[in-house]
Amino acid sequence: MFFPEKITKINVGDRVLEIGPGGNPFSRSDVFLDINHKSNEEKLAQYGSNSDVKYNKPLYYYDGGKIPFNDNDFNYVICSHVIEHVENIPNFITELIRIAPKGYLEFPSPYYEYLYNFSVHKNFIYYNREEKIIYFVKKNNRLKEFEKCTDFFKQTLMKGYTDIIDNNKELFINYLEWQNNINIKEVADLSQINFEPIIISTKKTGFYQKVKNFIKIALNIFKT
Repeated sequence: MFFPEKITKINVGDRVLEIGPGGNPFSRSDVFLDINHKSNEEKLAQYGSNSDVKYNKPLYYYDGGKIPFNDNDFNYVICSHVIEHVENIPNFITELIRIAPKGYLEFPSPYYEYLYNFSVHKNFIYYNREEKIIYFVKKNNRLKEFEKCTDFFKQTLMKGYTDIIDNNKELFINYLEWQNNINIKEVADLSQINFEPIIISTKKTGFYQKVKNFIKIALNIFKT
């Protein structure tokens, strides 16, 4: 989770569920829910280097469909870096609202996907300033044509070169704290997502300048 400080609506006594806690579960969570990952790559993408983390609170597993809890079993639900893995986003959002009246969502923006393109991520997702989550199914995109390039950048990330993300978190990571409802919209292509201008801060030259140039080129290609 990149923005734990954005979680502000948990009250004293609230029962909190965290879906997909990964390697760094939120300290306020009371119950964890996860799926049985189909591959080590999928688990590594979700857990990072903490794939052997031990939880000291109840942990449940499910198949990714109906969440195995009753309506309003929780007061708050946390879902950080999970929704990009989900096959059916409308169903998943409906389930979140069913089990809790409020919660927190965090996910990589399309800019992140342009750069790293993790194959276990099934969707481009963007949260715009109109209070709506816009998503596009990734398999319908041409990003695979740049696989050799994105694989290179992905390897740098896996080896700890995170400076460009750390210095531009608001660009690469989207978040929202919701209450009562989550507005979503599926689009047919990325040209229907109105991205904010790219302003990338880099402390180093060379490699990071190449990253900036690649993202600009990718945006121009995929939005035409």
